[in-house]
Amino acid sequence: MTNRVAMAGEAPLKSFGTLKPMFGEPWIVPRTHGLVELTCICAKRQFVATFLRPNPRTSNGELALWALEGPRQGEMICSRPIKSSPTDESITVHSIAYFEQLDAFCLIQNPATLHVFSSRDLKPLLEVPYILHNRQLTCWEVCNPMSELIIGCFDSKVSIFNLRTDKVWKADDPDSCVKFEFTEYRITNRLSWSVGTGSIWAHSFCLDENFHHQGFRAFAAVSGDVLAYDWATGGLLFKMNYGTSMGSRISAMQLRRDTPMLVIGCKDSKITLFSVRQGSQGKVLDVLEGHDHGIAALRLDHTNKVLFSLDSNGGLRCWDTESRVLLSRAELKVSDALDDEESKKENIWRQADALASPRR
Repeated sequence: MTNRVAMAGEAPLKSFGTLKPMFGEPWIVPRTHGLVELTCICAKRQFVATFLRPNPRTSNGELALWALEGPRQGEMICSRPIKSSPTDESITVHSIAYFEQLDAFCLIQNPATLHVFSSRDLKPLLEVPYILHNRQLTCWEVCNPMSELIIGCFDSKVSIFNLRTDKVWKADDPDSCVKFEFTEYRITNRLSWSVGTGSIWAHSFCLDENFHHQGFRAFAAVSGDVLAYDWATGGLLFKMNYGTSMGSRISAMQLRRDTPMLVIGCKDSKITLFSVRQGSQGKVLDVLEGHDHGIAALRLDHTNKVLFSLDSNGGLRCWDTESRVLLSRAELKVSDALDDEESKKENIWRQADALASPRR
């Protein structure tokens, strides 16, 4: 194992390793739309979905679609209000993800209520939002090949839900004899298990979609451990220990597809590379050090073999996954509209997944 303190300039920059804005000029959402709290890119349609709040103290929010390319680049395509629930005086949205199999955006509202919207026009695909659990959600991930999603909650429960479509014939009017074909969206709880008891719960997921021919697996960060579960049965496959201190608590995970390696980011600002190869699970392969603050999110570019990492202070780094050296760095600015340091830190963490780990 080698412990690397990576510095920019150790290796020639790759053409795709330089961090720079996507647009020539900064793309700023008009103040009339409010603060952007969450984003999710849909590469298929070249849209970005955002959750907006008119001001930090309002109870409701807005889901909006923006064009990334074409003549309407940077313009809002459509929007839909997201209202607070009876048990949530001020709406809190956990995150947004693009569900490829349904061609839809999934939005989870606290405590654990699922909304599904069409990626074309944000039309709701569920007759009513689906309550996944009655306790606060801690993390979730979408498994597109299986048309399923996995969630973790504060009561130590992990559940897998199946999302599918069925073709049904029914009349659009109760008094009509003419029936039409409709698409119904169904959600079922396929499997649930517990990762522990008391104050132990999963706080991060990473999925192996049979990338290394060992079947579908779910890696769950639980305190200072990484637990690998069989996707079909929920059975524990193996366990890797990382540490138990708060400073070493795992905050983000990514799995390489070209080699059985798990990339783990922690609150102590380090990025550790673990082997998940059969027979050597849990072996530390390398440690990357280039952040001054805790890791908020990770994203692997499997095509170009680079790793993006984002810390809780807005520090963005780009790493070469082969040589494991730092290619580029950038500092993301936190909005001055947020009126205290805690709000600014929370804003970075809530945007982290979209900035450094956009789901497909």
